[in-house]
Order: sequence, then structure tokens, then C-alpha cells
Amino acid sequence: MKIIFIWVLLLKIMQGALDPAPFITDPVVMQRAGYDSTEVYFERRLFGDTYGIAFTRLRNTSPQGELMLISDPVWHRIVYMYLQEGTRQEADWIRAYGGFGSGVGQFDKPCGLCIDTTIYSGANNEYTIYVADKCNNRVVRLKYNMEQELIENADLIGSGFSQPKDVACVVKSSGGAYVVVIEQGNNRLSLYETYSDESYS
Repeated sequence: MKIIFIWVLLLKIMQGALDPAPFITDPVVMQRAGYDSTEVYFERRLFGDTYGIAFTRLRNTSPQGELMLISDPVWHRIVYMYLQEGTRQEADWIRAYGGFGSGVGQFDKPCGLCIDTTIYSGANNEYTIYVADKCNNRVVRLKYNMEQELIENADLIGSGFSQPKDVACVVKSSGGAYVVVIEQGNNRLSLYETYSDESYS
């Protein structure tokens, strides 16, 4: 039975039936794009390296809009892009936020990140983003504004971190979210609760 299955699989692959949709089709078909291929086709590298990725569907968009975020710990920034559902091979635009440093709008090795879809303070055109800014020993809270299609700095969440490596959140049905931070330096997991007025405990 296993041999028959393998032969069927090989035949499907040879016929192209299992090929994923290509990322680039001209001048040659490419299934995936790494830093070397983006440098050739877009005349620039998009990433120094990648660590975290987050993705969400956006409210009140037609056709359905989708936001994707990718952290780049080498170039100390967040790359984000807007896609339309059904056309995931092509981004409408790609932008970057950040740069090296410890000030506002800067990172030192951003790692894990997540998107909080809670509507805070009635701002239904905004999404909250949490970024584990590892070597700055902090978790940064950002805002994505749908109208301006830009990421802006908000503030920090929590304190006393030592090399936070990852962050995740779960939205509460009552408003707000639970935010979990994993620290490499302290070998611990910290849980925060946010509320609809953007305060946290």
C-alpha cells in the first residue's frame, strides 16, 4: 500500500499537480524567494534574517485585506506588507519599521511578535502589535493604522525583562487580551492582561 501511494505521489509531482503557486513567474518560475532572489529581482535584499511572523485579516476591508509582519533581528526592524485575500502571491505594498538603537522606533534584535485584534478605546481602524525587543530587554507595543497604512510607536508593556525572546497574545471576548512573554535571560514566562482602555496588569 505504501509503495502504491509513493508512486501516485511521484506521478502527481511529475505532472505538476502538487506544485504550489509560484512566487515569481518572470523570467523564470520560482516557488520561494530568499534574500538572494529578492536582491536579483527587486534589486535589494528585503531581510538580513528573519525570526518571527504574524498574520491577520483586517476589519472592514473589501476585498478582504490581510496584514503580515516579519521580524528581522539582523537589520533591527519589522517588515510588514498588505495582501488581498485570493492574491497571496502578490503584496500591494511592502514597508519596514525600525532601525538599530534603543530609542522610540528602534530595536536591538527584535525577535517574536504578535498581533492583538482587540479594539482599544473605540479605535476600530487600529491593530496592536507586540514585539519582543530582545537586546533592549523590553516588549514594545506598536499600532498599525489601517487608514494611513503605517506602523507607529505606542509604548512599552511590562518591565524587568532580560532578553525577551518571544511574545504571544490571546484576545478576550470581554475586551482586551492576555499577553505572554518568554524571556531567555530570566528563563521565565510572564503573563499580562490588557484592558479595553489599553491599561494592563
